[in-house]
Amino acid sequence: MRHLFALVVVAAAVVGLIALGARPAAVAEEATPAAMVDHPVIGTWWTANDAPGPGVETAYVVFHADGTYLEVDPNIGVGVGVWRASGERSAELTYVFQDIDPEPATTAPGTVTVRQSVELNATEDAFTAPLTVEVRTPDGTVVFSAAYTARGTRLQVKPMLPLGTPSLGTPAS
Repeated sequence: MRHLFALVVVAAAVVGLIALGARPAAVAEEATPAAMVDHPVIGTWWTANDAPGPGVETAYVVFHADGTYLEVDPNIGVGVGVWRASGERSAELTYVFQDIDPEPATTAPGTVTVRQSVELNATEDAFTAPLTVEVRTPDGTVVFSAAYTARGTRLQVKPMLPLGTPSLGTPAS
């Protein structure tokens, strides 16, 4: 009975601290550094890279102010990652896609890891980004690696077109 009473007292103390706004050190979070919150790479971008293949590899990407990154690529799926400022108009990032083989009966899914360095232009509406790609099997074996260069164009809010007006294609148009 004494142990139950002690457990109730400790639980009540923790709940009280949380209610007052105190958080145990183990769950305390650091605030996002101001350099990240104000960094010009934050936002949504249309990208294309120079990977060989039947067409230009394109994707849409989002750099979030908290240092997280999201990429949606029609060929490989959704990649998640992290980024950090490396200069006033530059950033470095790492992101990962789960590589789903089109024939899952023969090959287990692995990962595609991308490491990239982004440099924005002077007007901060476009970037160039050398990148490396590593494809790994589930046991960690690298089965493919290559280097490419991506280019990005910031998505901008544009006026709504009247119904029936054709769009001009990519966001850069």
